Amino acid sequence: FRFFSEDPFTYTRFGGLLPGPYTWILVTHVSHTWRRVALQTSHLWRIIYLGRHDRVSHFLQRSGKALLEVRSWTSRRTLRGWPFNDPYELPDSVSADSLDLVLRESQRIQRLTLHLPGQILFRAFNAVNPPSDFPALESVVLNSQSNDTLPDLFSSCGLPLLTHIDIQGY
Repeated sequence: FRFFSEDPFTYTRFGGLLPGPYTWILVTHVSHTWRRVALQTSHLWRIIYLGRHDRVSHFLQRSGKALLEVRSWTSRRTLRGWPFNDPYELPDSVSADSLDLVLRESQRIQRLTLHLPGQILFRAFNAVNPPSDFPALESVVLNSQSNDTLPDLFSSCGLPLLTHIDIQGY
C-alpha cells in the first residue's frame, strides 16, 4: 500500500503508467480485506492534494494524527521527466478553500509543496488566526508562474524542524 500511496503514478496491469494523485486507491478495490485495511491505515491518507473541499476533509479525517504532506498541482508540469496535463486541475478558488482547511492542521504538516499564486497563499495564511506554528514542518516548496510578490507567510510562526526551502517564480 505504501508504494502506491507515495507515488503519483500507478502501474497498471498492462505495464503502463496511470498518472494521478489518488490512483493508489485502486488497491482498495481488490477485496473487502484490502479495503478495510486501507481505510484504517492513517499513513495512507497523509498525502493530501488541494482540491475539492469534501475530498480534502475526508483525507484529513482518515489520516488521523499522521504527519501530512500537502501538495497542489499546476495544469502543465513534468513529473519524472514526463509532461502531462493534470485532469484534477481545479480553479484557484477551490485550491484556496482546501488550503484554508488544511492549514487548520498546521501542527501536523511535515511537507508543503504549493504551486499557487501569491494572493491565494497570502489569503489562506492570513485566514489562520492567530498565526499557527508549524512544529513538524521540514520542507517548503512554493512556486508561482505569475511572478507574484511572495507574501510574508511564516514570519510569526515557529518552524523548529524546517531544513528545506525552495521558492521559485516570486
